[in-house]
Amino acid sequence: MNCHRCNLEMVTTQERYRYLESGLTNIFINQCVTHSCPKCNIRMAVLPDSETAAREIARTLVLQKRRLDGQTVLFLRKAMRLKAAELAGILRVDRVSVSRWENNQVAIDAINDFRLRLTAVDRVIGSSGQKEEVDVLKMLICVIMQGHYDSANSVGNEELTIFSAPCETTAPTEISGCMVGETVS
Repeated sequence: MNCHRCNLEMVTTQERYRYLESGLTNIFINQCVTHSCPKCNIRMAVLPDSETAAREIARTLVLQKRRLDGQTVLFLRKAMRLKAAELAGILRVDRVSVSRWENNQVAIDAINDFRLRLTAVDRVIGSSGQKEEVDVLKMLICVIMQGHYDSANSVGNEELTIFSAPCETTAPTEISGCMVGETVS
C-alpha cells in the first residue's frame, strides 16, 4: 500500500492500537494492523466495523468490576442508539440524572449501573441474535454486582483491551468489512 500523500511504500505492522475512534480513551485493540508512512508520519489502522467494535467494547465494559464512569455511560447509551430521555425512561430516572452521570458530575449508583449493564447486553449484544451469550453475560453481571463490584473506582481508570477479528483485504487499497482510521503524528 502506498501513502496517499507522498506515494512512498507504507510499512505494515501489527501493534497495540489506542482506539480513540470509539469515543473512549482507555480502549485498545491488540494486534491491530497499521500502515505507516516513514516520510509523512501518517499512521492508518485497519479497524473492525463500528457494529462489531461497539459489541466488543460493550461486552468488555459490562464485565468490569468497577463502576461505570461518564464516558462509558455515554458510550453504552450511544451503542444502544438511545437518547438520554429514552435511557432515563428505561432506568426509571430523570433525564438530568443521565446527563449528570455522562458528565461525571455525579457517579452512577450501583442499582442503575446494574440496570444499565443488563440493558446494554440486551440491546447491543442481544441485537445480534446471541441469546445464549446474553444469558451468560447477564449471569456474570449478577455475580459481579453481588460480590465483586467496586463502586469506589471507575472503569475509566484502567486500560481495556478488545481483540479485533482479522480483516481480510481484497486489494491493497480496498479493505472489506473494516474502517480505516488515519492519524498524523
